Amino acid sequence: MRKGNPEVAELEVPSGHMTPDCDQEYRCPRCKGMLHVRGALECERCGSIYPEKDGIFDFRCGRENYYFNPVPLKEMDALLDAMPTVSWAQTVRRFLGAVQHNPDWLDNLVVDGRYAWKTLLNLTPGSVVLDYGCGLGNLSKNLAPHVSKMYAMDLTFRRLQFARHRFTKFNLGNEIRLLAGGDGPYLPFPDGFFDCIILSGVLEWIGEGDCSWMYSGTRAAKATKMVRSHFGQHNPRTIQLHALREIRRVLKKSGQLFIAIENRLNYEYFKGRPDHHSELRYGSLLPRFLANLYSIVTSRAPYRTYTYSIHGYTRLLKEAGFPKNEFFGFLPGYSKLQEIVPVAVDIRRWTTGSPDKFKDKIKHNKHFVPAFGIVSSPFSSDQPRLLDSLLDDVKKTLGQEGMERECTISRYIVTAKDKAVLSGHYGDTAIVIKLALTQQVFRGEETNCAMLVRLKELIPSQDSMSPRFLARGQVNNLDYFVETQLEGQELAEILQMFGRTSHLRLVAQLLERMNPSRLESPAVAFEGEFYHECVSRPLESLFEVIEDRKVRDAVENYFRKRLYGMKLVSGLRHGDFSVHNIIGENGKLKGLIDWGGGTVQGIPVLDAINYLDTVNRSFEGATISHNVWLLISRKWPVSEEIEFLF
Repeated sequence: MRKGNPEVAELEVPSGHMTPDCDQEYRCPRCKGMLHVRGALECERCGSIYPEKDGIFDFRCGRENYYFNPVPLKEMDALLDAMPTVSWAQTVRRFLGAVQHNPDWLDNLVVDGRYAWKTLLNLTPGSVVLDYGCGLGNLSKNLAPHVSKMYAMDLTFRRLQFARHRFTKFNLGNEIRLLAGGDGPYLPFPDGFFDCIILSGVLEWIGEGDCSWMYSGTRAAKATKMVRSHFGQHNPRTIQLHALREIRRVLKKSGQLFIAIENRLNYEYFKGRPDHHSELRYGSLLPRFLANLYSIVTSRAPYRTYTYSIHGYTRLLKEAGFPKNEFFGFLPGYSKLQEIVPVAVDIRRWTTGSPDKFKDKIKHNKHFVPAFGIVSSPFSSDQPRLLDSLLDDVKKTLGQEGMERECTISRYIVTAKDKAVLSGHYGDTAIVIKLALTQQVFRGEETNCAMLVRLKELIPSQDSMSPRFLARGQVNNLDYFVETQLEGQELAEILQMFGRTSHLRLVAQLLERMNPSRLESPAVAFEGEFYHECVSRPLESLFEVIEDRKVRDAVENYFRKRLYGMKLVSGLRHGDFSVHNIIGENGKLKGLIDWGGGTVQGIPVLDAINYLDTVNRSFEGATISHNVWLLISRKWPVSEEIEFLF
């Protein structure tokens, strides 16, 4: 049975904390004493009491009013009150409205591809994992289906309440414990408790510590305290080191620590990009003491969010008790992840070549890569990765009796549609392994498999027009699909070199290859199930995030008035006929990949419209809505493309 189905009905998650052995699960964060259940959790050593509210244990030790969240407190409370009664799409829409639709917060709400790095870890069905600084819960939601038990801990209580509602919608059957904490001298767990601990975008903020003591007194007194914060026990590195040592204490000897964090020497910082946390230009490149003075003068705040170079992280982690450290480069960062590259790690079945362009060489260099994914271990013994299990399973699935072939990868890409795409080889055969990171991707890949098989029946002479489906499988609740690789470049890259209309004739020919008998095909009335599949169903998805009934009615009536009942020629439609899915090589278009939105009874002209939309977005940066307006008003900027359409 697949876990974490996002389409299940909402279900209240029972607290599950107040069990007889609960005192064996937690420790006092003030003194590490044993805890007993007496209505709340009470420490037998120091007498501290830790209550439970909404299924969340509160282990905070003084920062109970801490609130780190972009949504103002009053609006967040209203959003939390509404969450049980509205759809997830409406919750996301309201959250984004409260942050002025800042796209950066989409990652914390709905983007699952950013956690494709989970395949780099030793995650098993029996693993116990801590998401330290879980925020709104997206990471915990993504990892929970692959492990036995997930602990989600954050210092902001309302974020945990948001996460709890998220889990009721997406993690039915997954065991997730929520805890408020992280500000005590100790983590609220016994020694050697976790198989894996995750710090995703958290270690730098740990170094900030509790700065409230700096902001009292005169302006001169506050400035003096800020300067002094660079030294002694208040130094951010000292605070980070203490936290890492605590993590080492509660981690099993065979456990792993994973850190996703920016590189202090990110090549973009040399070009003047502001530091991701302090917003200071060149801030991370300066010596720490100077950066602190710079921040005090310009921002009226100390410089506390320390990041490091690859050598700096290695020294810090070894000092904290992690002698083995493997580094992966995350481009263009860990929050908007598009590519993973091994920069200081030896993986036998992951082969990488050196980029051709100088700029790409810098971006992939271990010293200047934008961000790191660091896998750290208390001992030097090798730990199997989920990726290893995946490649073993692919090899087994593709294997033929008496033939021993190795399965390797050479590139690890994460698409904007939350899909991981691993390019590599099975023996001499170039293959692509696709990982379904969401239920939507899983359904799309199922359709893609069916379409690849169907295409060989419909167009048997066009063997190179699409990849060949090879296999599918599942490893620890991670679904994968394997197909042959269509060699060549994305048309998007080719058009950037030769111009947006340079391959227009070839695109028209490709569409003709898909429907060679289009002109002879009988027209079909665009109504009933045909209309529902092409128009009504996509509109239903759109209406999940449109609350205004008048707007919804206007959109629905617009399409029905102009399209319903029309006589149209149906045929093979790709569904995402874009410059990114068309593959070319040596002045020719070889074919199409990603048939997840395909159908054998669609409206072929929609592929042509989709193509023009992606071209204009690629060259002009236009939005989909703007492109629709350009087509309707007949103000499309390139006349050749309009002729191509009609």
